Amino acid sequence: MAALAACLGISMSIMVCEITAGKKTGGELEKRAEELAILARKTMSRLKELLAADMEQFNKYMSALKLPKETGEEKARRAAALSDALKGATQVPLEIARTCLEGLMLNAEVCETGKKSVLSDAGVAALLLEAALKAALLNVDANLPYLDDGEFAALAAKERDELAARAIKLKEGSLDTVRRRMG
Repeated sequence: MAALAACLGISMSIMVCEITAGKKTGGELEKRAEELAILARKTMSRLKELLAADMEQFNKYMSALKLPKETGEEKARRAAALSDALKGATQVPLEIARTCLEGLMLNAEVCETGKKSVLSDAGVAALLLEAALKAALLNVDANLPYLDDGEFAALAAKERDELAARAIKLKEGSLDTVRRRMG
C-alpha cells in the first residue's frame, strides 16, 4: 500500500503543476510546470504498476506458504518458492522507494517553481512521498531477516539506508523552500 500512499503525494505535485501551468502567461515557469506535470503523471503510472506488483508478490509469498511440506522434496520446493517470493517481496518495495525518491526530487522543483497560493500542497506532497517511501522500506525491513541470500540482504539494507537518508534531505529541503516562499 506504500505505492498507493505515494500516488496521493504525487497527485498533490500534479495539482500544483496544473494550477501553476494554468496561469497562461506563456512564461517559462508555466511551461516548466506543464513538463513537470507530465513527468509526475509518469511517476504516478509507475507507482500504480508497482502497487499491482507488490500485491502480486504478496500473493506469491502466501501461495508458497501453502505448498506441501511433507517430504524432503516438498520441503525443498517450498523453501525455494519462499526464498524466491521473499526476494521479490523485498525488490518491489525497494523499487517503490526508488520511485518515491524520484517523486521527491521532482516535487523539490515544484516547490521552487509552483504558484505561491498552492505551495503548501507541494509541501504536503513532500510529506506524503517521504511517508510512502518509509512505508515501503518498512516492508523491506520486515523481509530482511528471512532472506537466505546474505549478499542480497546486505545490498538491500544498504540501499534502504541510502534511500531513507536522501528522502529526509529532499523532504526537509522542500519544506524549507515552501516556508521561505510562502513568506
